[in-house]
Amino acid sequence: AGQLLDQSHASLRDDYEVFSAPLDALADTMRSVEGVWGARLCGAGFGGCCVALVKASEAERAARAIDNAWKASNDHDAKTIIAVPAGPARALSF
Repeated sequence: AGQLLDQSHASLRDDYEVFSAPLDALADTMRSVEGVWGARLCGAGFGGCCVALVKASEAERAARAIDNAWKASNDHDAKTIIAVPAGPARALSF
């Protein structure tokens, strides 16, 4: 799954030119952190963000490492959110 994230990021950048240089650099930064299996941009049209697939037991350490590496590379803070997958989609009744 990590390789697929990396490949889809490259395809968006190279085949469709849907990227921004800062998001491309952030995805590279994320991939350089131990425990990260893959990363790609999301929503580049509005500033966007990046998503990374990370080993659950490494998530907090990886988030700190990503934040620190990003700050060191460009003096801007990153906002990292650790998301955990939930159950399948389902219809809700209100």
